[in-house]
Amino acid sequence: QTCALPIYNRPGVAKLAGLSEEDFLAVCEGIKNAPQGLPPKQFNSVVASSVPRLAKGEVEEVIEAVMYLASFRASEASLPEFVNNAVAEAQSLGLPPEHARTLKERLHVLLQLESIRLRSKVLELSFESSQVFHSTRILTDLRPVFALDSGLEVKGLMVLHTLKIEYFTGEGTKETYILMDDDDVAQLSQALERAKKKAEVLRSLTGKCQLTSLNLAESSKNA
Repeated sequence: QTCALPIYNRPGVAKLAGLSEEDFLAVCEGIKNAPQGLPPKQFNSVVASSVPRLAKGEVEEVIEAVMYLASFRASEASLPEFVNNAVAEAQSLGLPPEHARTLKERLHVLLQLESIRLRSKVLELSFESSQVFHSTRILTDLRPVFALDSGLEVKGLMVLHTLKIEYFTGEGTKETYILMDDDDVAQLSQALERAKKKAEVLRSLTGKCQLTSLNLAESSKNA
């Protein structure tokens, strides 16, 4: 399986290869000890705190690169083959030859860590759809209602809302616009509030079942 490293992940891969052995082991321990349910930013902060000699940003770049590789790798793919392809890709992008062996060994270790594998599985499930929500915005405006004849007399005004939704697809980010009135907004708001309450009920069950909530969204209750 081939692996194309995005531009934003390349510095993290290079830093992983250049870490001292002491710092690399500290990163591994930090990943192992960090609570599973933390969202990405908090997870990165916890791991970074275990490596005080490195800047927080450096540790974050390393973790983000590793998580990208872990989520990219298919569960049935051969780990040695995948790592070899990732290292070859890094070398083609300028990784010094003397760092290739170190990177290979460290990717073998990190991609087998239970914490990394579980978090990559959660990310995989979070995006296991042809369309995944990205962001939304509601535009509200007044629209004039003109007279039925050819005159330009304004007979009244309407308040209308346009719901803009951006979403991810296999072809990139797309967007759609949906026209709504006040009743539609109220209905949408009620549906969202009900969804939040159902999520709270379901999330409370994880505690009763002594399971960890693995929603990695920044706004999750377990954050």
